[in-house]
Amino acid sequence: MAFITKNTKSSRNLLGDERGLSTIEYVILMAIVVIGAVGTWNEIGAKFKGTLGESRDDVNKIGGAEDE
Repeated sequence: MAFITKNTKSSRNLLGDERGLSTIEYVILMAIVVIGAVGTWNEIGAKFKGTLGESRDDVNKIGGAEDE
């Protein structure tokens, strides 16, 4: 019976221990920020690539070059 009582006290102490929680919160927050940044970077890159393609096509039309 002493074993169960000892483990119950240890469990209560473990559940009440909040050390390290702020670190975990910061890690989760940083992961969310990184995911958002990567998504934004990909979106901007795709738009930039499309704009460059359109510009290339316009220059080719002006110069009389064939589409490659």
